[in-house]
Amino acid sequence: MEISSLKTKLEAHKTADLKYMDKGCELLELAHQAYLLAQKGDYKNNSNILFKVLDTPTLKEGKLSYTYTKPFNLFAEGLKCTVDLGSQL
Repeated sequence: MEISSLKTKLEAHKTADLKYMDKGCELLELAHQAYLLAQKGDYKNNSNILFKVLDTPTLKEGKLSYTYTKPFNLFAEGLKCTVDLGSQL
């Protein structure tokens, strides 16, 4: 029984690893294309990029409100820490 449970858990980890790799490849492709798409003025693809990066963006009275999707929320926190550290030097 224990071996069967371990095999099931191992398979679940393998599947999760593949999902993370797929997501990582998608993020790299997004990063690669983002600048070029912005320069072209391809607004449809630019909005697709924004919706991958931002979670529930809303525009109210000319102000944009948003939170970042995962993993961009971690990047934003890391950048915030870097900026805070830079101001202390």
